[in-house]
Amino acid sequence: MNKNSDKKKPFWKRPIPITVTVLLLIALVMGLFYLVSYGESKIEERVISELNNQFSPDSEWEIGEIDVRLFPMGVMLQDIELNHTTPFQDQRFEKTTDALRNFSAESIEISGIKLGMLFSEDKYEIGTIHINSPQIDVLYRQGKEIETEGSDRGDQEFELGEFEIRNATINVYKYRADDEPSSEIEGLNLAVMDITYSETAETLDELVSYYAINLESITHKMQDDNYQLEFGNIEFDSSNNDLEISTTKLRPLLSLQELSSKMGERLDHFDVVSGPIKIHDLEPNQWTVNNILKAGFVEIDGLRLYISKDKNFPQGERSQKKLLNVAFHDLDFAVDMDSVSWTNGLVSYEETEEDQERSGRVFFDEIDLQIVDLQNRDTDSPITINAETMFMEESMLNVDFSFSLDDNGRQTIQGELAPIDLEIINPVIEPLAFIRISDGRAERLTFEFEASDFLATGEMIVIYDNLNIEKLDSETLEQDVGSRVVSFVANLAVVKSSNSEDDPRVGEINFERQKDRSTFSYWWKALRSGLKSSAGM
Repeated sequence: MNKNSDKKKPFWKRPIPITVTVLLLIALVMGLFYLVSYGESKIEERVISELNNQFSPDSEWEIGEIDVRLFPMGVMLQDIELNHTTPFQDQRFEKTTDALRNFSAESIEISGIKLGMLFSEDKYEIGTIHINSPQIDVLYRQGKEIETEGSDRGDQEFELGEFEIRNATINVYKYRADDEPSSEIEGLNLAVMDITYSETAETLDELVSYYAINLESITHKMQDDNYQLEFGNIEFDSSNNDLEISTTKLRPLLSLQELSSKMGERLDHFDVVSGPIKIHDLEPNQWTVNNILKAGFVEIDGLRLYISKDKNFPQGERSQKKLLNVAFHDLDFAVDMDSVSWTNGLVSYEETEEDQERSGRVFFDEIDLQIVDLQNRDTDSPITINAETMFMEESMLNVDFSFSLDDNGRQTIQGELAPIDLEIINPVIEPLAFIRISDGRAERLTFEFEASDFLATGEMIVIYDNLNIEKLDSETLEQDVGSRVVSFVANLAVVKSSNSEDDPRVGEINFERQKDRSTFSYWWKALRSGLKSSAGM
């Protein structure tokens, strides 16, 4: 073979002496070994540096095991825990990360790390981060405002393909010295896709392309420690912007008597429970950017509200109360919802009168309520509500509301009650008004009145037959000789026993608002004035 012809070939086609081949292989192996060793140490160093950078000098991270791989480049951290070198109560609170009271996790898996981020301090590119079973304790109130402006990390760019938290537990504490958390989150699962952080990003849509949240429960103890708010199985998916909450409870932590004794006055005692709540087309960006709670159709099923009061406790100092529509307009945030539907609802009010052990209870069951265009900023558009409900399980009540959003709280309320035997309200009026209806049936009851922050005026018509009332002794709730005489005189001279359809007595609704009483008390006393007028009392 002609050696000169070999010299004419490209160098990669020429025969390579065996010694050169061996040297090249050795160099390649050494280069790979150096790259692996350097890469592993560099990744470990970078991970530890990034973890500790925001927590030193008061805290440091303890990691049970670090497993680094290069193809693809990634790292697995196992048995991670945050240790405080300075007691948490004594630490400085100067940045957001200082609010982290405790953190531990079974593992954190980071994959798809770009080689360039090992050398760059300003740009991070990562494929995925999975955090498994973290337990997080965080402080809600640091005691002073945290300064975030001027951070030396503000110019960094961050890109992450997928971020996932699995089965997290989060405890939120109000103050550094608290032993018990004020809020607890159990079974949190979070998935976020395509995260791109930059200084110009303002909305969630600009930060991420998709996110979904699922959690088993949230419990939050209210600030006065009298009530606890509980949510069960919450789900949200940004692909359709639907939020679903399977159960909601406002649970009293004290009984009615315990609460009144603690506060030293008579109070309304609330117990609220609800079935599924579904909020369709929720727009998180409107909330985070514009402070608007905006959604499409809201479904509330099985919301049941129980209210009770014991008047054997002293009356506390009263303060002025806003009408519901005024308070709604004055919220710190805007509300904009296409419609709200409340089905299978119940509202119950129970009251014990002074020096009485028996209580009177009125309730509305099978509530079906519809609201169209619920908003609290456009004063030219009133809020309209239609509600149907069973009154005391006996008679259908239909009520239409129209609420204005002006400062006077103008509202119009009209309704109609189906035929009802009046004796069914005795459990309410006997212990509260010391009156018993021994006979009487209402064939029709209609009412309509306008109310404002000052006065309620309108009309009520009650078509009834054979109305007969008995005056009761305030202590025994039975009739004695004196109460029988009063009952006889009342039925003979005051109460009109019948009110015919042909010639009805129109009751006048006229009641001046007591501004230290609730809207519901205002409505009831306005209606009561019409009832008395219609019956000739």
